[in-house]
Amino acid sequence: MKIAKILDKYTYVIDGGTYDKVKKGQKCYIYIKGESIDDPDTGDSLGNLEIPKLYCTVTHVQDNISVIQSDNAPTKMFNYTIKLNYDYFDNILTDEMREIKIGDYVKVIND
Repeated sequence: MKIAKILDKYTYVIDGGTYDKVKKGQKCYIYIKGESIDDPDTGDSLGNLEIPKLYCTVTHVQDNISVIQSDNAPTKMFNYTIKLNYDYFDNILTDEMREIKIGDYVKVIND
């Protein structure tokens, strides 16, 4: 799936919905495709490393599109976010890489 529209700094529309088994409340992340990783024994490709740019939650679902909101969005009670988990990729991403753009890859995590 990909980002189809940017609604605001924290809210995005993705090109997947109920037809793609997306459900309200599911976790997801916007990512960059990293280097290809090969199996050390066979040499076969295991796929590309997914470098998370932003973690989000699905807040609204339609047939072919869904709305996701950044987990870093300010809450209604407080105007700041406390990050409790360290992510290895936090130190790798530059500000330019963190910028969310239309066409960025999105992975919805199925329950």
